[in-house]
Amino acid sequence: EPSRAKMLDAQALLCEMPVMQAAIDKGIQVGTSSELVNTPRLSLGALQGYAQHLVLGDVLLLSLHMMKATPRIVEVFFEGAEISSPQQNISDLKDLLLIYKESQNLVDRLSNLDESKLGHWGGLSLTVPPSSVLESMTAKVEEMSPAVKRKISQARGSAETPFPVTDATPNSSPDPVVRTLI
Repeated sequence: EPSRAKMLDAQALLCEMPVMQAAIDKGIQVGTSSELVNTPRLSLGALQGYAQHLVLGDVLLLSLHMMKATPRIVEVFFEGAEISSPQQNISDLKDLLLIYKESQNLVDRLSNLDESKLGHWGGLSLTVPPSSVLESMTAKVEEMSPAVKRKISQARGSAETPFPVTDATPNSSPDPVVRTLI
C-alpha cells in the first residue's frame, strides 16, 4: 500500500526496517553470487540466471518499499529529537540513524551492481539518500548525548539517601559495638 510508509511510527520502523534491510542484503549477496546452484541436469547458466532474476526482482521490490520509508525515518527521527525527555529517545534515535545509514549503503550497493555480469540488473541508477541528512542526524544524536548524560547524572545526584554513606573499615566507627560487628 503506497501510504503505509507514511503511517509507520518509530517502533514499527525499528521493528520492520532492519528485517527488510537484512533481506535486501542477503538478496544482493545471493543474487550476485556466481555459485548459486550446481546441478548436473540443468544448465548452470540458465538455472542460475533464472534464480538471480527472481531474487534480484524481490530485492528491487523490497528496496522500493525501503526507499518509500526513508523519508518517514527522517521525519520520525527529528520528531523524536524534539521530545522533552531525550534519555528515553536517544537509543531509538541512534537506531533510526543506523537504519538510515544502512538504507544509504544498500541503495548504493544496488546502484553499483556489475552490468557485465548481471545484464539489466546491473547499472541501476537509484538515488541514494542524501549524506547531508545523515550528517544532520548524526549531529543531533551527538548534541543530545551529552544532555542525556547530564540529566542522568543530575537525577542520580539529587536522590537523597536516608543514611549518610561512611567508611566501613574497623577503625571508622567511634561506636565500639559497631566496630565488633565489622
